[in-house]
Amino acid sequence: MRCCSVVLILAALFWSPSLWAKTPKRPRPKTRPRKPTPAKPAAVQPPPPPLWTFEQHSSVIGSVAAASVIGGAVNPGNAVLAAPSRQLSLDLRPDLKARYASDTTFVLRPRMTWKQDDIHQSGGTHQRTTKEAFVNEGYIAVTHSPNVQSVAGLQSYQWGAAELASPSNPFFRDLGLDKTYFYETRGESLVRVNVTPSMGASLVLIVQPIDNWAKRAAASGRFHPKSLVKWETADATQTNYVGASISSEKQGAPHLGLYGNWEVLTSWTVYADASSQRGSNVFYPTVDQAPSFAQTRKSRDQWNSTYLVGTRYVTTHQVDMRLEYLRDEEGWTKGERQQALQVLALSPQEKNLALFRNSGSLLPGQSYLYSSVRYSGWGWNDRFSLIWRGIHSLADGSEQLQLNLDGSVYDHVILSGGVSTRRGKEADELVQGLSSTTYGALAWTW
Repeated sequence: MRCCSVVLILAALFWSPSLWAKTPKRPRPKTRPRKPTPAKPAAVQPPPPPLWTFEQHSSVIGSVAAASVIGGAVNPGNAVLAAPSRQLSLDLRPDLKARYASDTTFVLRPRMTWKQDDIHQSGGTHQRTTKEAFVNEGYIAVTHSPNVQSVAGLQSYQWGAAELASPSNPFFRDLGLDKTYFYETRGESLVRVNVTPSMGASLVLIVQPIDNWAKRAAASGRFHPKSLVKWETADATQTNYVGASISSEKQGAPHLGLYGNWEVLTSWTVYADASSQRGSNVFYPTVDQAPSFAQTRKSRDQWNSTYLVGTRYVTTHQVDMRLEYLRDEEGWTKGERQQALQVLALSPQEKNLALFRNSGSLLPGQSYLYSSVRYSGWGWNDRFSLIWRGIHSLADGSEQLQLNLDGSVYDHVILSGGVSTRRGKEADELVQGLSSTTYGALAWTW
């Protein structure tokens, strides 16, 4: 029986296909060999900007000028004024700038000048040689924030659109007469803070604590510190703006200023610049007692105003035209000028002659018309500018006319030349002992 059971079990195992079937193998996924991923290079950081950067620009200027000296009652025999009939000059003008980080700038503009004058006087002709070295501008400017900047040192800071003069600016009431291509305004010692609280608005605080060590005119007298506050607002184009200022000087009355510029049409603007002050620091002639010039109106309560109104038009052909009218209540009247001539006849002293030529007002008289025309992009390679200026006295009809031609030859050579003529009697407001001047200049820059 056991044998039969064993045989039956073996037969069942042998004939059962499910027991002997092989388990199918799972297919292995096909894998491609991966290329090794290249290592990313380390990011190269740009080098930090240098803390200090430097710039320099320099020029040497040689010029020659010839003048016709009239003399007469204003300058008898050319003895006191000693105006040169010919002048040779050589100027060296470095322009140095350094910047620390991004908020501090240093500017230095020293000047070195050599002049040789030929002076014709009643006693003969002699030469006079002068040498001068000074700093025209030298200041440090610090940007404290996007809205605040301070500047301290010798600087020239001007405003307004007028070309002949800026009555509202007590520091630089600069005249447009006798300006050549190489003319520079002498900087003043100023401490200035500019605040721009919003777009188009600015507040400027200025203090002039010391003098700039330049030779002062006789009418300027002793130096006194000044301070000024100026507010200006402009539109988004910065073309239309209006500003007001108030300044004070030790032992002087406050000086009020107002200026503005408006665009009437495209390329056509009108502008104004005015000031008013109680009393006057101008020297006036006195002939009642000892003939002299004195500040007889300094303590008066009367307000004296000076104002300029002008218009400007710029054509599409690069022609810039201006017409300005200046009225200065501090200037001498026609009668006061006749009294001044009496003072010179009775007391022809050097100080009196200096005060006659410059009494402290903007111009010798009270009313003037000024015009100018500039034609740019003219001449060889369109590198030259032709400039005409003219000023006319409405009191005595005297005039001063000037024609300049300026331009560059190649990239480093600048040519300038011109002629200035004065029309009227020898003692008229715009003549004063000179009839004509011719000059030429050549500059090399690098």
